[in-house]
Amino acid sequence: MSRRINCCCDPDPEGDICFTFSVSAKHWQDCTLSVATPVCTVTLPEPCGEVDSFGVVNTYTLARGDLQPQPIVVAAPDPEGGFCWCGTPCTYTWTPEIGFERSICFKMNGLGTQCFGCPEIIDSYPPQGTLGNTITVTIGGPLLCPQPHGCCGPGRYYIPIIYTAIIPSTILTGECGDVQIGSPAFPIWSTRYEFWYCWEPSNPCTMSLARMEVVSTSRFNPSYGPGAFGTDDCDCNTNSVNTCDSAVMSGSKNYPFTGDWATAYASAGSPPVTLSCGSCKC
Repeated sequence: MSRRINCCCDPDPEGDICFTFSVSAKHWQDCTLSVATPVCTVTLPEPCGEVDSFGVVNTYTLARGDLQPQPIVVAAPDPEGGFCWCGTPCTYTWTPEIGFERSICFKMNGLGTQCFGCPEIIDSYPPQGTLGNTITVTIGGPLLCPQPHGCCGPGRYYIPIIYTAIIPSTILTGECGDVQIGSPAFPIWSTRYEFWYCWEPSNPCTMSLARMEVVSTSRFNPSYGPGAFGTDDCDCNTNSVNTCDSAVMSGSKNYPFTGDWATAYASAGSPPVTLSCGSCKC
C-alpha cells in the first residue's frame, strides 16, 4: 500500500459507500522560543574562588503556524576536568522534520470495530494500531442547532477524522558533545488535528467539512544555566522564563476558516471541503 492510498475506489457509486481522505500535513506550534545567555562571575568555596557561569533568559513569543526550529542551551564541560567550574553556554538548535502524511479509506455502511455503528476502516496510513502516529474516523450523532461551534443539523451525523503525529527523542551533536532531547517515553513534540464532516444517510455519497480542532505540545522546553534558582553556588540569578498566552485563537474554527484557524487549516494539509464516495469493490 502506498502512503497516499486510493481505497480501491472507482467512480461507480454502486455497492459499498466508500470514502478516502488524504493529506500532507505539518506539525503545529502556538509559541516559539528564543534564548539569551547572560554571563556572570560567581564565587565558589575554596580553593576555587571566582569562576565564570551563566544564566538563560527564555522568551516565548506567540507564533502560530508550522513548527519552527527551537534552541536548547547546555553548559560546556570543563576542558581540564576539574571541579572549580560552572560552565560556559553552548547553544544548539533543534531543527525537526515537520512534515507527515496521513490517509484513510473507510466504508459508511459497514460496522467498524472502534464503536457501535462506526465507519469500517478498510486501509490507512499509518496502519491502525500504530502508536503516536495515527489516523482514525468515527461517527457522532446529530447535534441540536444552533451550537457555538457549528452543527450538522437534524438527521445529519458528524464524522470526525482525527490524525496525530509525534516527533521522537533525538540526539543533537555540536561543539559541546552530544545532547539528548526528549526521551523514549516522552516525544519532543506532538500534534493532533481533528476535522468534522457532516454526513446525511439520505444523501450518502457526500460529506461536507464543518469545523476543525488543533492541539499540539504547548512549548519547547526551556533551558537553564548552572545552579539555576539557587540549587548551588553556580547560580547567576538570571535564569528566567515567561509565558505565552495561546488560549484563544482568532477567527472561526467553522468552515470557511478565518484568522488563526485558516493558518491551522493550511498546516493541517488543507483537507478537502467535500468528500465524495466511490465504490469499494476491489
